[in-house]
Amino acid sequence: MVLCLATNRFPTITLTTEEQRCYDQFSKDLLKRTLRAFHEEKRPDLNRKQWAHVRRRDKMDVYKNIEGSTNPRVTLYVGKGLMRGTVDDMMDGLYCDTTEDLRKVKTLLNYKFIDGAVFQVSQRRTPDAPYRFAGIKWFAAKSPLGPLVADRDMLNYEVMGQVMDEHGNEFAYHSYQSIERPEWPADNMKGIKREHTSTCYLYRQHTPEYVECFFQGDFFARGKVLQRVSDYAMAGKWLAVGNAIQCAQAKKFSRLMESADVKLCYTSDVCDVCHSRAKSNGAVQCAGCMQNTCHRCSVEQTIYQTSARTGKTLTENFCIPCVRKVVGGFPAPRKLTSFSEDFDQNRGGSSITDSIQDGSILV
Repeated sequence: MVLCLATNRFPTITLTTEEQRCYDQFSKDLLKRTLRAFHEEKRPDLNRKQWAHVRRRDKMDVYKNIEGSTNPRVTLYVGKGLMRGTVDDMMDGLYCDTTEDLRKVKTLLNYKFIDGAVFQVSQRRTPDAPYRFAGIKWFAAKSPLGPLVADRDMLNYEVMGQVMDEHGNEFAYHSYQSIERPEWPADNMKGIKREHTSTCYLYRQHTPEYVECFFQGDFFARGKVLQRVSDYAMAGKWLAVGNAIQCAQAKKFSRLMESADVKLCYTSDVCDVCHSRAKSNGAVQCAGCMQNTCHRCSVEQTIYQTSARTGKTLTENFCIPCVRKVVGGFPAPRKLTSFSEDFDQNRGGSSITDSIQDGSILV
């Protein structure tokens, strides 16, 4: 279900100087804690038995702290591993500073998206700072348990950027902290409950083919969902960040379409890629370069557009040369190791492994 309220129903939030300072300080503290946790993970004397494996997707794992916190309803999670792509693509895929872009990005990230909006922007990216963003965002998503549990929404102060730690390591980061605002109070929509979390992701290039990802997040449980179900769904929501690479590629495919020269459009039953004659169903025109291609030389790809009627992502056909421009060819998967692999030893609890993009969301 996609709600997509009219944008004039959303508030425009203006922050006071003190509110801006407070939100920025929250974000800085969250980033510092996450950088500290990143380095503590590699200490040989770390007590690894305090972490239980929750979920794995491809080369990413999520764990939860089983020692608990001062608040029994708050659970601390960490995630680590590798994602195929580049840091530039990760950050471009996550970036959205308008309501229209937020709706597209959340859909492409494979959330069970209901609606969302950008309420306030403090900073936007520039050519000199392509990862920069700070502002207030809201979005709602379907519950993974259907009618048994109310759908959930979040109101966050979100920050993106680059940072260098005290050891000289450079990271891209993406953080969000739940906030409360009178302009958009919690539980103001029927059937939707507000959730609270603080999460920070760190990214750096591991190899030309893979990005190293580490995140730390906490989650405040309001409902009466079984803990294991809650853990699994929250882990799925955090792991959905891996779909940012596909989102970035969708943006690139749409940019190819925007730059296509329609004057080159012509009808032919000969493939411009392999020069063979197309079969009875004819040639397919590439949306990126307007060349005629046979079905063997054409690939259907997701673009940065969603259906106004269903809210689902749209696709177009692109020739193989255009696809290679965007995805960099078709490299075969290969085994890599990361700093997270020794983290799996001596852990309590049970876990679930999945390799599908199931759109798990907030509980």
